Amino acid sequence: MDLSSELRYAQSPLRIDYSSKNLTRMNLNENIVMPLNRLRSIIAKCADEFDPRYYSSEIGEGELRTLVNEIANYCSCSKHSVAIGAGGDQILDLIFRMKFGKRSSKVVTVDPTYSMYSILAKRLGGSVSSVKLGPSTVRPPFSLDAGQVTKKSKNVGANLVVIASPNNPTGIQYPAEEILQIAESLSDVALVIDEAYVEYGTYSVARLISKSRNLVVVRTFSKAFGLANMRLGYLLSPDTSFVEKFNNDFQYPYPVSSFAVLMATELLRRKSMILEYVEKTKQYRQELIEGLQRLRLDVVPKSDANFILLKSKSSKKIAQALLINYSIVVKYIPIMGVENDFLRITVGTREINEKLLYALRRIIAA
Repeated sequence: MDLSSELRYAQSPLRIDYSSKNLTRMNLNENIVMPLNRLRSIIAKCADEFDPRYYSSEIGEGELRTLVNEIANYCSCSKHSVAIGAGGDQILDLIFRMKFGKRSSKVVTVDPTYSMYSILAKRLGGSVSSVKLGPSTVRPPFSLDAGQVTKKSKNVGANLVVIASPNNPTGIQYPAEEILQIAESLSDVALVIDEAYVEYGTYSVARLISKSRNLVVVRTFSKAFGLANMRLGYLLSPDTSFVEKFNNDFQYPYPVSSFAVLMATELLRRKSMILEYVEKTKQYRQELIEGLQRLRLDVVPKSDANFILLKSKSSKKIAQALLINYSIVVKYIPIMGVENDFLRITVGTREINEKLLYALRRIIAA
């Protein structure tokens, strides 16, 4: 790979002992706003229907067929446009395998973004070319240049274009018209939109898939639905032949746990509860941003995800102090694109966020 095109999103060097008691996890973008007891009641219901001695259903059968119907209803699309996988990462892995038929295959994405795209391409012997996002200091922050994405994709002969929207780690969702512009300009290239955080944004590309046959939307139950441990996700595509090929030629025979499928189905039937906590997260997100601004910290004032970004030359020191003195874990990002020293902080409940702000006040004053 050309080193000049490598994604410059360095993983945090801090080591976390997740077995530690009383650890407040604000580093992995898990759903820590939804109360655990709301999920436990659904777990109990699903446990009555679950028998761990049996394999899960095959694709298109039993509880998987029911879940596909619920997803189609949730996303307002045809059930023939839906495929299920073991989390967004597994789905992305299989899409890459579908499109990377030779070692010279190329993927185009943006920089900075989710590191898994680069990892998957390298594992398959392909290469990554990236388009730099705008800086955090302008408005809107971390902006996308759709024209440059199209130009880069054509220049390198991309097999695949992957864009996370809302993006991780920037938290920004790109305007729908820019996504559609890229899809229309690259009509012969699969454009994957990773919507892991979409419930926290303002729209879903799912409503555009009927306009662009090359669009593939990847979504997950790990974030807003609070099922990170169960590894369950799905893709949406208007190209039913793509969905059939994904299911028949690349997906595993028993791809996901029946228990995870039962949980996801019950949660989709209670989507009003999910959306209630999504709205609470958005409210707490804004309150957290304002609280950080009152501390005169350089926080990116916009996020369309369940996390926020803070930039400081003391980011590493702050992250270490939060962990050692207050058992609060945030993600320290030493390099992100062309900028340095960020903290990515998962939005918590009002109580959790206040605990963080209290700790930060003490650290800053020290």
